[in-house]
Amino acid sequence: MIANFFLDNRIGGPHIYSKTLLKDINDDYFNVTCGKSKFSKIHLSNLKRKNKYLFLIEIFINVIEIIRNRNFKKTSTFFVFSIYNIAPILSGVILRKKLYWFLIEDINLLSKNVFRILNFFF
Repeated sequence: MIANFFLDNRIGGPHIYSKTLLKDINDDYFNVTCGKSKFSKIHLSNLKRKNKYLFLIEIFINVIEIIRNRNFKKTSTFFVFSIYNIAPILSGVILRKKLYWFLIEDINLLSKNVFRILNFFF
């Protein structure tokens, strides 16, 4: 089973790209977004919508939600879209899942530093 993690709950480019990747796969998969969406089966916290400074708290809450959710224990692979979608990366490492991380943003100083920090630890 495959879990697709999207940072944005609005349907856009990454969602369409995910459908293209998985159209030939017979394996079961489900979508996960931050915030409620008709596109996803599971919804994670989206505190950054209220205030951008709550992003670190949101990561912590979402890691706990992913680890505690039974659907993710059955999942063998995590497809993570966006360099800022850190919670599924951390959860995937903790749960020892295969991770495919799709970096869809243009590289800037912040995204480069986020990637360096995560790459250093994992």
